[in-house]
Amino acid sequence: MCRTTSMPSGIRLQQLIQNQHKEILAREQNNDKFIHLYDIGAYWVAFERSACRLSGLFSESELTLFRVPDCVEYVVMASVPADEAEG
Repeated sequence: MCRTTSMPSGIRLQQLIQNQHKEILAREQNNDKFIHLYDIGAYWVAFERSACRLSGLFSESELTLFRVPDCVEYVVMASVPADEAEG
């Protein structure tokens, strides 16, 4: 798949987290069987339970921990290069 995005992946990720972190964390709270993926351009990312499942499927995935406002625990994120995930 050819990707033409004018916004860098890091900026897209930052906006996703700032604007949707509450919805994402709520979706993951009782997620027992799905992998919710978010397209940020050069990467696909998943959070919390989805991140754990994604990292089990792709050995080359990267796991990251970060904090968001109003959340006392770290958030887990897994990222996979789009060309690997779509290949």
